[in-house]
Amino acid sequence: MYVRDMLAETMQKRLGIVRDEANLGKGLEDIDYYLSIAERIPYDSSVIPYFNYSLTAILTLARATMTCALSRRESRGAHYRSDFPKTDAALQAATIISYDGGKYNVRLDEERAYEG
Repeated sequence: MYVRDMLAETMQKRLGIVRDEANLGKGLEDIDYYLSIAERIPYDSSVIPYFNYSLTAILTLARATMTCALSRRESRGAHYRSDFPKTDAALQAATIISYDGGKYNVRLDEERAYEG
């Protein structure tokens, strides 16, 4: 539960509505550390509060979210990048992230294949 709570704090502090590259980068460092120790933390997923809880899965999703936010070099909607305060019409597309061989790959859906 300690790592889960630390992750919540990291996401709130580093991935807030107002963000910048330094905080997002620090958030990635924190999550990478949590991922490095996650497999060594014993817990019984059948016991509350761990019921159906996968620490590694939650951390992986958090890392993907932070990676996407870092790659988005503009402000859009409610998310404000203080280091990129303007919205860029050229970047108006869904962000697609994939994971392959230990690497997260981020791109925009410029073909609009995933948007209705």
